Amino acid sequence: MNKVINNNSCRIFIKDDDDKAWQLFSISQSKSDGSIYLSSLEFANFEWLTFKFDGKDIKPFKISQQTNGHLSIHGSGQTRITSDIRKEKLIINGHHLLKKIEKDISLRHLFTIFPKKPTRLSKSVMGSRKSDVLMSSIKKLKPFVMIAYALPRANLRVEFMSSFCIDDLEPEDIPGILGFVQFPLIYHEIFSVIYRTKYMNQWPKKHMIQYTNGILVPIFKGEPGKKIKVEFRIPKFSLDSGKLTIEINCQ
Repeated sequence: MNKVINNNSCRIFIKDDDDKAWQLFSISQSKSDGSIYLSSLEFANFEWLTFKFDGKDIKPFKISQQTNGHLSIHGSGQTRITSDIRKEKLIINGHHLLKKIEKDISLRHLFTIFPKKPTRLSKSVMGSRKSDVLMSSIKKLKPFVMIAYALPRANLRVEFMSSFCIDDLEPEDIPGILGFVQFPLIYHEIFSVIYRTKYMNQWPKKHMIQYTNGILVPIFKGEPGKKIKVEFRIPKFSLDSGKLTIEINCQ
């Protein structure tokens, strides 16, 4: 992976033992206000998971977009889906990314995604742009989940600590975390955690993605009967001598 100063856009690819680099999506950042955008040529194949309150009960539901668009995480902290037909859905006001006047660059969760099986080979091959990011596996790809954070660009050393219940994992996947991906944008580093749990034996038909207020982190877990449940956790952060520790309890 190439470290490039002040990337404003990166394409994310994944490659396994078949040596093909599949494009997952692109992430970009605005220099003017620090907003971060997630885009994909398969935007219509995303399912956005959310919930609403029905009296005292929380009712989960899904929204699918029928046209192209992108996910906008604004510098102010407001997050929303914007499509080509200008309809905005799932607007959430949350923790900010950048307050430029105050020179305040913040850390926050961006999204959690359970992608469908990669099938898209870019016409512009991986590596043709210096900012391309490649995730590699020496094994055949299996269904996985990615949790993406935005961290201030401050030359931080990152340590990620998590704990899964042993019953939630396949023996070959213990301790659950498969790897990490980190790359720079303009104001932030994107730090992503890759994991999988038991019963994640089939790829979803569409990319399943959820975002919240930047503080709560959605955790996807497999269940019997080809089901996926979503739990929410609040991570702990600590900073000591340039080392940022992120700790999240996934049990």
